[in-house]
Amino acid sequence: MTTLELLSNATPVDRVQFEPLLSDISAQLIAVGSEHLAETVESALETLRHFFQADRCGLLTVSDDLCRVNVDFASYGSGVRPVSAELDVADLYPWMVRQVVFDREPVAFSRRFDLPPEAAVDLASFEAMGTKSLLVIPIEVDHKRLHSIM
Repeated sequence: MTTLELLSNATPVDRVQFEPLLSDISAQLIAVGSEHLAETVESALETLRHFFQADRCGLLTVSDDLCRVNVDFASYGSGVRPVSAELDVADLYPWMVRQVVFDREPVAFSRRFDLPPEAAVDLASFEAMGTKSLLVIPIEVDHKRLHSIM
């Protein structure tokens, strides 16, 4: 399922509210200088987390060799355990990483038990982290660097 398909399934009210929000975030990120990039990205993640009423929202970076995925920036709700920037997400979520990194497809589920059987390792990791639902969107920058919003 593409990102466009995910958004097209949103209710009209969600889309009416989300499209200007996304436009505002995009404008902020385009205009930001490097000295304020980190705080602008964190603010954008916080805004997205609140909009989606999520426990956490993060910007993940994929290594150039596509072997490691790390959380560079994140926003966490009250009582949610932060994820270490040193943690290699690819070890915990191999199925999700294949989908997002190699196939460049978003991953979305509203119940973790909806994952396919080949995502058993991911399911165990999601259970351990207390993740009940998820949306991960791949972002490619200059056709070189891959990130994802999770």
